[in-house]
Amino acid sequence: MESSEDFPPSGFKRCLADPYQDHLGPFYYHPEERVMTMRVSSQMCNAIGVLHGGALMSFCDAALFIIAREHTVETTGRTYVTLSMNIDFMGRCREGALVLGGGEVVKVSSDKDLILVQGWAKAGGASGRVLCVFRGMLKFAPKASPSEHKAKARRSKL
Repeated sequence: MESSEDFPPSGFKRCLADPYQDHLGPFYYHPEERVMTMRVSSQMCNAIGVLHGGALMSFCDAALFIIAREHTVETTGRTYVTLSMNIDFMGRCREGALVLGGGEVVKVSSDKDLILVQGWAKAGGASGRVLCVFRGMLKFAPKASPSEHKAKARRSKL
């Protein structure tokens, strides 16, 4: 699984289009499991040549939604945003490493407006070295229309 030819791993699909993730990634998820993956590229690394903590945190933020996807827009039509996130960095990896992230839903509020998720990211796949553990809270947010988003983007460029 470490060679470039084996990426993305069998069964994984590219995550839905997101401008930030597309710039950083791409990220891939497995539709039957609560996991996602990425291959570390040079633009994800810091000045000492290891995966930047911000890039790893962005990956873990995206993983929150893969882990909780049975509760979010993909299956329920409800849109969520990250309300809070905590991360403990425990290891590092270099360019070319395969990073796998996964976890579990800990709690869904009775009104389904909040989802608590905990997870991990590992270098080298499921049996690899732990890079970090994280915990995040997702909050229901009524979906903004794409035209609203584009109008805001145009105004910010002025």
